Amino acid sequence: KSKKQNRIALSLLFFLSGFSFSSWAARIPTIKTTFEMNEAELGSFLFILPVCSLLGLPLSAWFIAKYESRYLLLSGFFISGLGVVSIFPMSFNLAGYSKKYAPGVAISIVGTYATVGVLLAPPFVGYVAHLFSLNLAFLIFIVAALLLIIFSRKAYTFL
Repeated sequence: KSKKQNRIALSLLFFLSGFSFSSWAARIPTIKTTFEMNEAELGSFLFILPVCSLLGLPLSAWFIAKYESRYLLLSGFFISGLGVVSIFPMSFNLAGYSKKYAPGVAISIVGTYATVGVLLAPPFVGYVAHLFSLNLAFLIFIVAALLLIIFSRKAYTFL
């Protein structure tokens, strides 16, 4: 790849990382009240985030020098998957408290969408990867995840 393509990819990565953090930062007051943190605990939590990020950079450079980046990328996807694995049961829990629908109806709506996503996502990734590239297929899913974050408030009011 050319230097320009690498620069664009790296810029996009930093943009998505900053966008993700900024959408999380707006939730800090909610996190504080939900976990009943006082000011000192919240300050410590917010201080630990950038410190771990700074410590992780040299560690990740060492891992990349020692192992192939492909395995590290797969490990990163695995660890990220562990972080978001709770979203599925939480969405069913949220549906159970729906004000618009009976709990059984709301849970079946969430279950239907989840089943459709499970059935359609792998063939879609394969199709896009076959037509263009696997990188583009994963990029589409990253964009879809960001759109999901943006539109999640709409889904919350729907249920």
